Amino acid sequence: MPRRLPPLPKRLSFALDERTPIRVTRSLYPRPLSESSFDMHGELEAGIVLRGRMRRHLGGRVRDYGPGDAWFCGMWEPHGFSVPVAPCECLVLVIWPGLVANLHFPEAPDVPWLAAFTAPAGRRPRTPPTSRAAVLELARQIQQAAKTPDAANRLRLRLLLLNLLLLVRPSGRAAAAAPAAPAQAHRRLAPALDLVLHSTRRIPGNEAARACGLGRERFCRLFRALTGLPFAKFALRRRLDGVARQLRDTDEPLKAVARAWDFTDECHLHR
Repeated sequence: MPRRLPPLPKRLSFALDERTPIRVTRSLYPRPLSESSFDMHGELEAGIVLRGRMRRHLGGRVRDYGPGDAWFCGMWEPHGFSVPVAPCECLVLVIWPGLVANLHFPEAPDVPWLAAFTAPAGRRPRTPPTSRAAVLELARQIQQAAKTPDAANRLRLRLLLLNLLLLVRPSGRAAAAAPAAPAQAHRRLAPALDLVLHSTRRIPGNEAARACGLGRERFCRLFRALTGLPFAKFALRRRLDGVARQLRDTDEPLKAVARAWDFTDECHLHR
């Protein structure tokens, strides 16, 4: 009789939702880091370098960022960093995806708010040199608002994030490369997102589309516009994240972990 697996370890949870859509952290690296640290999570991420230099790894590309430069990561997007010049200090905003996905203003209906997070890695926006001082000032205001997370400051954080996206928003090819998700896309696709986030099994695209009450073609188009990824790749990254965390946090053999996350066998997981 096969040995029963222990409960699966919980992934890092930022406990974000409509009421608390943004978490802010400030990190200081007093010494250079030559080895890259990698992560992947279901929330959006925006960061600002305050001093020093940070080397960001995203989508097979490497970019260096200095004071006033901002970076953006999408949902379940592997990303990493190293620190070539220290001390390096940065501000990181982890964002509930629905906050950005549901942004819609009648006076500017075509602004692609998600493009900063979903455009191809090589076309992600960079802070224009003329805007770096303004981004650093935004970072100061974000830190101040995050110190006292009352209702007024939670609203200020939303507005400050909006200002950041406006300052560095992609244009031209970068904006066109990221299809615009229609307003309320996150709510419409919430059943599919819940299926992925609360299951260890492989979720077929047809099942996810039915859960959202959509046809397969429209679901795929809408999902990619929301996340920047095909549904199958999004769901696979979530399972791989679970595998990685279970391998790190338990002594279970690879075969058992592969089976727990609905991979056919070790070879399938390796591939």
